[in-house]
Amino acid sequence: LLRRAHGREVLVIPLVGTLFATMGALENMGEEIIPLVPVLLVLMRRLGYPVLTAVAASVGAAFVGASFSPINPFQVGIAQKLAQLPLLSGGAYRMGFLLVAVGLWLWATTRHAVRHRQAPDLSLDANEAAAGPATTSRSGLVLLLMLAAFGVFAYGVVQLHWEFEQMAALFLGLGIVAGLVG
Repeated sequence: LLRRAHGREVLVIPLVGTLFATMGALENMGEEIIPLVPVLLVLMRRLGYPVLTAVAASVGAAFVGASFSPINPFQVGIAQKLAQLPLLSGGAYRMGFLLVAVGLWLWATTRHAVRHRQAPDLSLDANEAAAGPATTSRSGLVLLLMLAAFGVFAYGVVQLHWEFEQMAALFLGLGIVAGLVG
């Protein structure tokens, strides 16, 4: 990501933020971000952005996505079930607010990051050069597995009305398969 973003570093923030906002909207991502914190901190430091940018583009974007989600099984699904409303009722209305809220969040995060940018910290370059290429075909396959699992997740929640047990089984299976592949 760092190599591909060279000269366009500011685009990394909306890219990362959109990913986390999407995951917040789909499955209320929160504590799942914890293992990604070191990677995000290094990424933002290497781009010259303050630490707050890593938090805002990940946790902040995920919370905004979850708050305005039209399909979040935890907030929307349970609330609509308790209110005896059909699943996805008001979905277009909520989707409109989701797009506006995420857009404003990413704009504010990017604006703050650009205003407080410093010279990038390149102290890790020597270690990276010694380690060799960071991506492999296995990591690409793990990414494809993850994307496929989230496609199945979205279909299962919306069309098959999955409950927590089915969602947990999907993510457990993804973790096992991704661990074996990776």
